[in-house]
Amino acid sequence: FQAEDGIRDVERSRGLGDVYKRQPLNIAIVTVVTWLLFIWAFATRIASGPYYWTTCGLWIPYIWLLLIVHLLRKVNITISKTVFVTISMMIWTFTGYWWYLAGMPEVNFTNALTNFLFAAVTPVHPEGAAEILSGVVPSWLYPQDLNTAQALYYGGPIDWGVLSGPIVAWSLLLISVILMGLPAAFLMLGPLFWEEERLIFPQVVPFNYAVVETYEQRLFSFKTTRQKTFWVFFIIGLIIGLPAVLVLMIPGLPAVLEVGLRGYPLEIDYLLEGTVLEGARVSTCLVLWGIAIFALLPSDLTFTTVVSYIIFNIFLIPAFIRGGIVAPGVDPSTSMPFPWDVWSYAGGCIGLGIYFLWRLRHRLVRALRSFSEDSKVEGISLRLGTLMYIIGAIMFIGIWSAAGANPFMMILYLIITTLIQIGGTYVYSTVGQDPWGTCFHEQTPMWLTPIGAAMGLWSATTPNIGNPTMTIFALANVQNGWCTGIWGDNSLIGMSMFAQSYATCKGTNANVRAVFTYATIALITLMPIAILFSTWVTSHMGIANTPLSTMEPNNWEIGIALDSGVRSPPTYGTLNYAEFAGWTVFGAVLIIILMWMRATFPWFRIHPFGFILGVHGAWWIGLWNPLIGLLIRLVVFRVLGAKRGYELLVTVISGLAIGMGALYLLMGLIITVNTVIPNYLTLWK
Repeated sequence: FQAEDGIRDVERSRGLGDVYKRQPLNIAIVTVVTWLLFIWAFATRIASGPYYWTTCGLWIPYIWLLLIVHLLRKVNITISKTVFVTISMMIWTFTGYWWYLAGMPEVNFTNALTNFLFAAVTPVHPEGAAEILSGVVPSWLYPQDLNTAQALYYGGPIDWGVLSGPIVAWSLLLISVILMGLPAAFLMLGPLFWEEERLIFPQVVPFNYAVVETYEQRLFSFKTTRQKTFWVFFIIGLIIGLPAVLVLMIPGLPAVLEVGLRGYPLEIDYLLEGTVLEGARVSTCLVLWGIAIFALLPSDLTFTTVVSYIIFNIFLIPAFIRGGIVAPGVDPSTSMPFPWDVWSYAGGCIGLGIYFLWRLRHRLVRALRSFSEDSKVEGISLRLGTLMYIIGAIMFIGIWSAAGANPFMMILYLIITTLIQIGGTYVYSTVGQDPWGTCFHEQTPMWLTPIGAAMGLWSATTPNIGNPTMTIFALANVQNGWCTGIWGDNSLIGMSMFAQSYATCKGTNANVRAVFTYATIALITLMPIAILFSTWVTSHMGIANTPLSTMEPNNWEIGIALDSGVRSPPTYGTLNYAEFAGWTVFGAVLIIILMWMRATFPWFRIHPFGFILGVHGAWWIGLWNPLIGLLIRLVVFRVLGAKRGYELLVTVISGLAIGMGALYLLMGLIITVNTVIPNYLTLWK
């Protein structure tokens, strides 16, 4: 029995009986470790002061964990690869999506969790929310008790009875997202994109490389040319990341690097002033990981990105401005008559979702038939996964509907956002980063508000203050769909992010079924614990006294929700409902046609996603990152050939990325000693 089972802790498996005897123990270990990791992550982040986005999660780069694995093997203690991968998935959930890439933090589960905390303090903050929400929203979801809200926001004793209903409701909402996201990623989208589309999942390439090399006892051997190459570029990455540490150690030293993103602004638009290309977007942010990702991507994707970027962002913008097609000072990419940012962003993602939903049709039929005849995917019961998804969807729709939203509108909401999630999963699995930040809180009201108005639920053109149906729908839309929402891509408990964890299982040959089982149990049991712990800590610290007071849900989400149909009608730039819908449909149809042509005709070399990637041109893309990445790839492949060239790129990029993030451990220690611990000693009430 040679498959990596995730249960054995010695080199050779001791048989199936031994494997399954150890499974309950491993489940217990992973679950308890998950709880402890969350406590560490949240406790660190809430007290990190001005370094809230530096230590925004656990500060344990995986290279140090792999070093521990390597050292333990020298004394005949072997940590199962599958258990390691599962615990790494939990660390990543509480640290952020840069963790798989380089061991660094970003938006993570804490951001999604604080949606509950700021729902609980609406009687205090944001300004004006209490007057609008009082008597309109149910207290079991948005408590309207002023004393409890003040205790949470400023610190003080809280009435747990007031919060008992919201704690249960928000725990179930978080669990519903997990029940939908995990099976969708592990049974549908992950297998589709890994096995059929053969996407490279660039975000997890360094992690997979390091884990495989460690468990094959090669990474720390320093013997082969490949390992020496890795460590040379690890040291280069270490040097690149060093200034960020020096900023923390030496007061007054300027912040030379943007921690976590490693971006170098390249402002050169001024070079085109007074020329026919004035107004073109040639400035960018040189991003090392962006260049590295484009070096890994297929050449046709990157080439299409570069060409489409040049056409739309360098030539068309000046042409529209100089030709008088748009008024002076108006951005033609977001305005009529041809808002390409809209159809490439809103339409492109939905188009990808529809296309891949069609590609999943046979898997979906198997899922429906599993209730009469079960089958397995990666050893996971398809019946179980389908049942999980259905239960999660019912919980999600049911809770928001019970709170006052219209059930039919919530079903439509879930359908549209699922399409966006499917498209977003393809995006993350293709380029390792979402160029749009598929926050669908802006898109869904533009689709659904006119439908609700036609049903007589609310007005699409005037405020709806006092209308509970619109109020709950607006809150549900933003608190689920914002980039820090519980159902958004950045929450790390949605389809997009779980699919990356599936890729770590496949890329490291870990046991997919075991990881799925361990993660499901650990995350579901964590949700009420996470809400209880975060409530207890914030009541002793006071949200207003912590970095949470400047966090996105506090400053943006509640206010944006109220401005998405309650205090004022929803907007999408300068477009009205009909213009938005028309251009979104155009973008969706265009991407579906391009995807179909690429799959049908071998001669069709335009990469559909590369096209809309270049059209939209997110900050980390621009012109220069893909162009430099493409040139690196072409030179390496020319010299070494495709196979050896790709292996070299994986080794170099893995060493560089992991080296850049390795010092995050030191940064976490410095901030914990100098800021986190003193803040607890000062603020704890």
